Amino acid sequence: MVGKARSTFYHDRMSLHVDEAKLRNLCALCREHGIVRLDMFGSAARADFDPARSDVDLVVDFAPDRTPGIAFFGLHRQFEAILGRPVDLLTRAMLDDRIRDSALNGAVTLYDAA
Repeated sequence: MVGKARSTFYHDRMSLHVDEAKLRNLCALCREHGIVRLDMFGSAARADFDPARSDVDLVVDFAPDRTPGIAFFGLHRQFEAILGRPVDLLTRAMLDDRIRDSALNGAVTLYDAA
């Protein structure tokens, strides 16, 4: 199946619970906006997630022909509506070179169109 959620492995590692309904909505949003991969990193993907204070860090990869331009800056609101929490939305290129590898090392893939 093209464009599937990775729901078989991530629940054990995450402190932020993403149920099947949210995963379906995330997948639909990714398909709608040409996102080919959605990863969650930071505290939401680790045991130190604090529901009272933590936001959700997401990194997206777009299909080469679907870069959103200025619409990218409003896309995080749609992720916030699905997840019910503040979201920091980045592309891999936006991650600082000094932290990219360590940040993404523990990332959890929520959607992969491959």
